Amino acid sequence: MVTRRTFTFATMVATVLLLLAAMPAVAADRQAITITVQTSFTTDPDPFTATGRGAACADGTVVDGPVHFEFQRGTNVHAGYKEFTCDEQTGFVLRLNARFGGSGSVGRWAVIDAWGDVAGIQGAGSMVGGPLEDGILDSYSGTITR
Repeated sequence: MVTRRTFTFATMVATVLLLLAAMPAVAADRQAITITVQTSFTTDPDPFTATGRGAACADGTVVDGPVHFEFQRGTNVHAGYKEFTCDEQTGFVLRLNARFGGSGSVGRWAVIDAWGDVAGIQGAGSMVGGPLEDGILDSYSGTITR
């Protein structure tokens, strides 16, 4: 009976130790990122730049994916996707939900897909946009988890 209890206790301790040892491997490295997009209403794709430890690529282009707009008095809604391409093999897609009007936009974003050098990243954050003569200057800030 003592042997069985000792074995059970030793197994539980070993399991706990293995879980504790694995936690740092499971806990991903969160890194800050800022992405700036100069969106033009007349050209596509638009350029973007990225800075911060989470930026796997410093620049590239972005195109709009499927999008849903709701135009209401005062505040309008944009719910859609943006595909960021860093090079021929690397890129990511953000889901964007924002409110916008004449003075700019505010919203939230989240990574929903990534490939190439950034495959497997996750991330989310906030977005603010300011009007330009023929477009919007959007600034996305948040964290990326690798």
